[in-house]
Amino acid sequence: MTTLDDYLTGQFHVDRQEVISLEETILKTCQTLVSVFDGTNGWPYRIVRGIAPSYSDTISHSTTAMVALSLFKAAGSWNPGQLAGVAQSGSYFDESQDGKVTRDKSLKTAKLAAELLRKATLDGKGKASTASGTYGSNDPITSAFLSALIEGTTGLAGDWEPHKKLIQHHAKIRSGLPPLDEFANMFDFSALKNGEANDPVPNALIPLRVVQTVRDAGLPSPPDLTPFRRYFETTLHDQLSFSSIPDSRFDPAELAFCLEGLLLTQANVVDRPLLERTLEVLESAQKHSAFWRPTKPFLATARGMTLFPVSVEVANSILRSCELFDGSALRNTVGSANVGLFRRYWQWLNARKVTFQATSDGATGYVGWDSEHVNQIDVIHVWETSQVLEFLLAYHRLLKAHIARTTLTLSKFTFRAPPTKRPSWEAIEEQYEPAKMLGQPYQVYNRIGEDFVKGWLDKVSPKSYSMLLYGPPGTGKTTAAEKLAEALGFPLITITVADFLVGGGGQVEARAKAIFEVLDSQSNSVVLFDEIDAFLLDRDTERYSAQDTVFQFMTPGMLTKINDLRKAERLIFVIATNYENRIDPAIKRTGRIDRKYLLLPYDKGGRSRTIRSLAGEQSANSVSDEIAESSLFLGYGDLRNAVPSKITQENAVQVAQNMKSMGRTTRIASFTNRLPTGRDFKSGEEKGKWPLEEFICLLALALEGPDAAHHNGFVDKSACENFIRAGKYFGLTNISEMVEMAAPDIKLEVRAAVASYLESI
Repeated sequence: MTTLDDYLTGQFHVDRQEVISLEETILKTCQTLVSVFDGTNGWPYRIVRGIAPSYSDTISHSTTAMVALSLFKAAGSWNPGQLAGVAQSGSYFDESQDGKVTRDKSLKTAKLAAELLRKATLDGKGKASTASGTYGSNDPITSAFLSALIEGTTGLAGDWEPHKKLIQHHAKIRSGLPPLDEFANMFDFSALKNGEANDPVPNALIPLRVVQTVRDAGLPSPPDLTPFRRYFETTLHDQLSFSSIPDSRFDPAELAFCLEGLLLTQANVVDRPLLERTLEVLESAQKHSAFWRPTKPFLATARGMTLFPVSVEVANSILRSCELFDGSALRNTVGSANVGLFRRYWQWLNARKVTFQATSDGATGYVGWDSEHVNQIDVIHVWETSQVLEFLLAYHRLLKAHIARTTLTLSKFTFRAPPTKRPSWEAIEEQYEPAKMLGQPYQVYNRIGEDFVKGWLDKVSPKSYSMLLYGPPGTGKTTAAEKLAEALGFPLITITVADFLVGGGGQVEARAKAIFEVLDSQSNSVVLFDEIDAFLLDRDTERYSAQDTVFQFMTPGMLTKINDLRKAERLIFVIATNYENRIDPAIKRTGRIDRKYLLLPYDKGGRSRTIRSLAGEQSANSVSDEIAESSLFLGYGDLRNAVPSKITQENAVQVAQNMKSMGRTTRIASFTNRLPTGRDFKSGEEKGKWPLEEFICLLALALEGPDAAHHNGFVDKSACENFIRAGKYFGLTNISEMVEMAAPDIKLEVRAAVASYLESI
């Protein structure tokens, strides 16, 4: 595979079809788990063909935690937060009505189950505890699922503080138990009548669950996990050695659990050669059996009854390890390199799927899995099915990430990786907000924070997915897109006209199709369409008619492509332009573009703040009004180049003069030809066809400083006269009314100052 076209015409379709197959199975699995949930008794342990589900008098704490967590994840309401290595991939359901209904029902059922579990694990005094006839009291397995449920779920109702205290208490105790020497003490069977008959057998699954709980529990001070790290490292190398010895004690499950445990306790111990060697051994084990059958139990009885992990827990652990190691990497990821490993396991799992109709109505179809240690074709084990659902979700994420990485790498688009540490939007807003003096509607960073950042981070408030960012050249439209991506922890993908012209003019439409196939494969990203006006021009203008025919044909197609990208709701895209009034109205229509922002140059306060930031604290007192006024219409990049390492009282005048003499990309004079004149104004035209608001805002900024507009020469009289003519074209004679018509959202006192100046001309 050497080119994007090779992938898009070949393996891409295989991968996409597998994603569709996974989504269909996720849908049916969720429908099964939802349909057998009882609001009083929770879930049954199993569903048997021809027999109505049977419920226990008391709910199973471990099963309820497992199934509820898997449904929260499927519904997209599980936000990993600090749970490293897990990235959401957009919706796991298609956009059909059935998909939307199932997603909503899954979320509703998960919330009901969580509340049922919360109440069932509280005693009369409000103290929390868990109990299991298999695992004992407050066991490490239930604790791991409960901790992930509490810490990761968005909008979880009820008071979970007693449960958090319970989890933190036992996480702290267990983290101090050396895994080999104190393994038995990780369980407590004292409350069971036959507690003495349950013997813990050292198995890496349990220390792994302890480490997962410690990670998720939010302990005030992280415990020392060195004994766990040594255990995982030693056992992993032992298993690698056993793998090369025939008829040895090799256990692929132990190997997988130790790999994840080592990544969680000390990630830098796992270098790429060690990880690749481990995955090679697991791939080799698949040659004998498609699934990784554990050979070592973690519980046993005196009569020889044993409890083993199941292979889907192994597969899930390997998937998590790939996510942990890869993070947000784009190239050479172990996830993409080992897609075949999980594809083969999925084929085996899919072949073992149990399906039958419900006895009550004969119409409801059950889809699930039974334990591979039992292998009954007429039984669905609910807890096993929940873990298979976890696999389906994780494999879906990995496959979607593989498609996204592959297409993006081959496309050679400009790509900016997310930062290792996500900055707060409040700090970004404080530094970059350009024009507060005009009023809140023009505080673009504040509005982006409310409209985009808040919704995408908390996953509760409605999200916006697209914006049109326009304004004079050099005002930082690219910077705004970069900062949005940084705040969300997303990569930034930039698309320019050059990306459409890679294959020449004759291939523009084919290239456009490929570009949007790449973008359609991405999720949790910010896409910047940077000045692609040529493909988006208003079709009713002479400018559109005058351009090359191939570009004219592009606009209708771009309408559909942008509409589809918006409807997918997987990423944020930003259309940045210097000329909003030239863009086809259909592009700007609600449904394609959620928000429109006019991004202006800094006002005086913004320039002073930025100059002080660039020059350092020691220069703060030397940043005079003259410097701030002389830097009118200079953007961040201009200021960065103009501001010396230190501003003093001695060099302040020279700094101001240097700034005054710098060239500007933002000029009011440019509006002389951008505002309507008698020859180009048509009766009945809307004012939105002309950049009237932008002109008034720039004029307001130029008039902010005392006499700045006059002695700096920033105001162009011809442009002002053209604005007044435009007002008359729209039937207005009063200049104050003209200013209000053009920019009704500007502060009243600012509007009055602008009108006063225009009246003086």
